[in-house]
Amino acid sequence: MDNIPQERQRRILLLQTDKELGETLVGWLKEDGLAVMTVETAQQAFVALMNDVFNLLLLDMDRAASLGEDTVSFIKMLRHDRRTSPLTIVVLAQRQDTSRMAQAVEAGADGFILKPLERKSFLKGIDRIWEEAEFRKAGKKLIDLNQIHFFLKLTEEADREGFFVFASMIFNKLVMERIKSVLGEAVILTVMGRLQDSLEEERYAFMKYVRLSDMKFSMDEVERRYPHIPPKELAEGFRHFTYAFLKMIGLLTSNILIGRPLEILLAEDNPGDVRLTDEALKESGISYRLAVAQDGIEAMDILREQGGRAHVSLPDLILLDLNLPRKDGRQVLTEIKNDSLLQDIPVVIMTVSKEDEEIFKSQGLKFDSYIVKPFDVAQFYRVIRLIESENFDALKKFLE
Repeated sequence: MDNIPQERQRRILLLQTDKELGETLVGWLKEDGLAVMTVETAQQAFVALMNDVFNLLLLDMDRAASLGEDTVSFIKMLRHDRRTSPLTIVVLAQRQDTSRMAQAVEAGADGFILKPLERKSFLKGIDRIWEEAEFRKAGKKLIDLNQIHFFLKLTEEADREGFFVFASMIFNKLVMERIKSVLGEAVILTVMGRLQDSLEEERYAFMKYVRLSDMKFSMDEVERRYPHIPPKELAEGFRHFTYAFLKMIGLLTSNILIGRPLEILLAEDNPGDVRLTDEALKESGISYRLAVAQDGIEAMDILREQGGRAHVSLPDLILLDLNLPRKDGRQVLTEIKNDSLLQDIPVVIMTVSKEDEEIFKSQGLKFDSYIVKPFDVAQFYRVIRLIESENFDALKKFLE
């Protein structure tokens, strides 16, 4: 249920997969209406790119290594050649291959899809990476929250040495590089200072020792001062710090967070209400992408990315029916608000009566707003205005 029009045909060049996987991927992509050409070496890929028009290059990091080809150098070469620099580059990789993934990001890869592959998540990953790359090419100052979330999960699996390399890459390449021209150095330094001060009494106080030198993020001081903190705790602290920083930045400007559809998760088991919600959203003119969970377990699976699927984004807004099968909506709401990663996502309860609001509050439910069925455009505008006003109030407090 996506109301974002496809502006042009996507043509994909598939480089270096083993024969069986390559045939599978070509089948999936063609079934999805995409044009695909396959090549076996980087040299063949470059010739193809010179002689034909492709929107996206899909390459397999493992296969390239087995053939003795340097994926990172090839990506870097494509980025430095004006004829191929606009190309969207997607890399297939193993979850544990964090070091080479970090190098590929530095070289200019747009995104990653992790093996083993599954059809639905593979196609969804291709679609999201391509769209986000197109927004950036159009001049949008987009922070790729999907990719940041994806890499933050991987830091939890890195060893200590790999963690510090990976963390610096994430912050410098995916955050700092995107916001310096928008906010300026003085504002960034102020935000960083406020955030470090707020960590004084917290569990992850060690993150107050991160440094910005020439606007480059460094954890060298953290590494020196805390040689015995286990990698998993370091990763948790870095994740906490990164999300807090992004939240502060998001309050200062929307320019770096716009340019993509509003991601909405609708937890609703009634097909009629799903259809009415989608129609009301379309009528509102909002650019959005709607994911639907038909029960509470599916909703939490989507939010927590069960199975470690790559490139599944956190929603900007959750529309929640409380009477869900398998896992009740009240339990889903409680789990969301008790999860540090999910608790800041606005949750709007769907109800059949205005009077239900007081009942919900008396039950101790924490939610941001509610919508009364049947839905109309005015109610969605009210919800969006409420979310915007809450952010504005938080901004005023931050600037005082």
